[in-house]
Amino acid sequence: MNIFDDMLPIILNSRYLRERVAKPKSREFASVILPQLDDYDFKEEYRLLPSSFSAILDRIQDHPVFHTSDATGRPQEDPHYQFQVALKRFGTEASSASGLSQISKHFGLGKGTVLLYTERVSIALMSLWKDVVSWKTTSEKREMKQRIINKGFEASLPSAIKSDRKVFSRCVGMVDGTLIVLKEKPALGKLDSMSYFNYRKQKYGFQATVICDDECRILKFNTNFPGAVHDSRAWRKLGVYQRPRDYLQGGEFLLADSAYPLTEYTIVPFKRSAKPGVKARLSPEKKLFNRTLSGLRVSVEHCIGRLKARFPSLRNLPHRIRSKDDVGVCLRWIGSCVILHNLLIDLDDEMDARWTKPEDIEEDEEDEDEDGDTHRTRRERVTGKKKRNALMLAILEECNSN
Repeated sequence: MNIFDDMLPIILNSRYLRERVAKPKSREFASVILPQLDDYDFKEEYRLLPSSFSAILDRIQDHPVFHTSDATGRPQEDPHYQFQVALKRFGTEASSASGLSQISKHFGLGKGTVLLYTERVSIALMSLWKDVVSWKTTSEKREMKQRIINKGFEASLPSAIKSDRKVFSRCVGMVDGTLIVLKEKPALGKLDSMSYFNYRKQKYGFQATVICDDECRILKFNTNFPGAVHDSRAWRKLGVYQRPRDYLQGGEFLLADSAYPLTEYTIVPFKRSAKPGVKARLSPEKKLFNRTLSGLRVSVEHCIGRLKARFPSLRNLPHRIRSKDDVGVCLRWIGSCVILHNLLIDLDDEMDARWTKPEDIEEDEEDEDEDGDTHRTRRERVTGKKKRNALMLAILEECNSN
C-alpha cells in the first residue's frame, strides 16, 4: 500500500483538507442602510422603485422554491432578502469573479449562497412567463393600432411622413435580433464552444429574437440558439414565422430590418441593388417608405436597449457554460430580466436614461438573408413584395392628398 492509498479514505471522508478560516461578513447595508434609502437611491441600487419591488415580490414570494429547507432542516432566508440579492446581480455589469465577490461582500453572504439565491429567484420569476410575456389579445392589438394612428413615429420626421402613420395601422409588432454576450468563452468542446461565437461581433453569446410593441413591451422572446446562428435563420425556426396565421389575422404584419426575409407577414425596408457594377441607389419613393417604416420599427431597438441598460448583466452575462445545466441557468437569468422588464412597464417604472450606453442600441444588420431560395421562400417573397408595394403606394397617396 502506498501513500495515496493511505490518503484516499481521509480525502473521501473530509470535505476540507485544511481548517477553514471564517471570513468577516456584515449585513449592515441590508439591515441598516437600505431601509434609509430614498426612492432615487433605492432605484439606483436595484434598478426599480421600492413600490415596484414590493409589487413584484408579492407575486413570487409564495413560490415553493422559497419554502423548502436544507438537509439540516433550517428554514430559508426571507424571499425579500433573496430578491434583493438577485436584483443586484441582474443589475451589475462586472466580470464573473469581481461581480460575484462584490455582491458577496455587499450582502455579507458566501459566494455559493449568492448563486443559490439568484437561481431561486430566477425559478420563481420564470413561473410568471406565460402571464407576463404573452402575445397580444384582439383588444390589445386594437389599442396598439389606435396608438399608431394617434401619434407620430419620431419627432425628427417631416410632418408629411407623420401623416402616413395610419398606413401601418395593421402593424402589431416589431422584430429584431440581438446578441446576449457571455463574459467568458464556454468551457465545452471546441465545436460546441464555437457555436456560441458570433463572427459579426467577435464575441460569445446567445442569439435572441425579440418581438415588441410600440411601447417596448416584449411579446415574444427566444434565446434557444447560440450566438453563431444568424438572426434570419433563428427567425425561420420560430412559430410566428412557421405558423403566421396563428398570430396574425386580417392583414396584420410585423416590421423588421433588411436582414429578415420579406413575406406577407414580415415587412422589411427596400434594399439597395447588390448587382456587380450597379450603383446602389433607391428611388425617392422607396426612401420615403424606408424612413416611414424605420420611424416605427425603431421601437424594437429601443426595447433591446432599455432591457440591457436596466439589467446590464445582459451586456456580459457572468455565468460560464460548462454543461447543459449551465445553459439552463443562463436562459433563466435572461428570461428573468425579460419578465422584470415587462412587469416594470406595467408598473410605470421608467428606466433612468443615465443607464444607457451607446452599445445598448442595436445596429441594423445588412447581411443578406442566408437561407436557401426554396419554393416557399420565393412564394413568400412575391406576396411580401406585393404587400410592401401596396403600403408604399398608400403612403404616396397620403402625401399627395396632404
